[in-house]
Amino acid sequence: MEVKPATGQLTLREVKKGRGVKMPAVRDAMLRMCGRAVRVLPGGRRTAFRAAWRLFGSPPRIVGEFDGAPAVVDVRDPITSLQPFLYQVYEPATSIVFLSMLRPGARVVDIGANKGLFSLMAARRVGAEGRVLSYEPLASNVCDMRSTRELAGISEEVWQVEQCGISDHSGTARFEMTGSDEGHAGWGRVSEGGSEEIALRTLDEELVRLCWDHVDVVKMDIEGHEHAAIQGMRESLREKRIGALIVEIHPDGMSSSDLESMLMAVADAGYLTWKIREHDVSASEALRAMREGVSNAERYLEAMNGGGTDPGRVHVVWRPGDRQ
Repeated sequence: MEVKPATGQLTLREVKKGRGVKMPAVRDAMLRMCGRAVRVLPGGRRTAFRAAWRLFGSPPRIVGEFDGAPAVVDVRDPITSLQPFLYQVYEPATSIVFLSMLRPGARVVDIGANKGLFSLMAARRVGAEGRVLSYEPLASNVCDMRSTRELAGISEEVWQVEQCGISDHSGTARFEMTGSDEGHAGWGRVSEGGSEEIALRTLDEELVRLCWDHVDVVKMDIEGHEHAAIQGMRESLREKRIGALIVEIHPDGMSSSDLESMLMAVADAGYLTWKIREHDVSASEALRAMREGVSNAERYLEAMNGGGTDPGRVHVVWRPGDRQ
């Protein structure tokens, strides 16, 4: 089948070299069965699946599944799309902490949403009264997310997808595709030398536009531009309108002064820092949390002292000091 997003949205046909990407139902059903079959393998899942995938003509995209829901899988992206389909989990420790913050009626913002895996998990748990807002600058990723939303039967009211980046100002910026050599078909960063032009907004302005007086959790992974995004949400942080932030910090993607400024801005707003213990968590733990929920995520967190201390490249959680 080919998913047809609402009028005005990008379609898979428009994204793939201006022509078409068809997703026949029978072919995709067979490849989903192959994906489930290789999950019993202790290793080599990607190699085994690709062998079957080539027999079906090597389609760039298929309708796979994630978190118990149908989802578009970009097979060209082995790290952030194919691997989660084959293992049914992505970033286990971060997923567990993220899941622990979701509840019916919650408001969630996913900045740098990529293929929308975290947004999908959130949208399936916040219920009809909850809201998920995904920001992603790349057209192909936006198309995949909107298609996944439709496939999963989630309304646009619950899960809204915006094609733009979040920064310290509204406007435009150049965007560089940097991840193809590392297995990321839809991955890049804001860079003056980039070949793409993207739209930018600030989160402070977006919350005013949406009339949101609070956000329960902000998830952010934007490859070194997080310092600018934090500057663009300083008012929301100062007023404690954000209940928690989960951020992957990329110190190699920003200057030391930008990193220090970002850390101090968060600390000055009264937020404390925890590091997610990423290496102490197995995929099976995350899968269990996805199925059964999370009773206590605190054991996956490690308190960090010193607001301006460089934490290195890690996932951190920032929460107001009075909401520990």
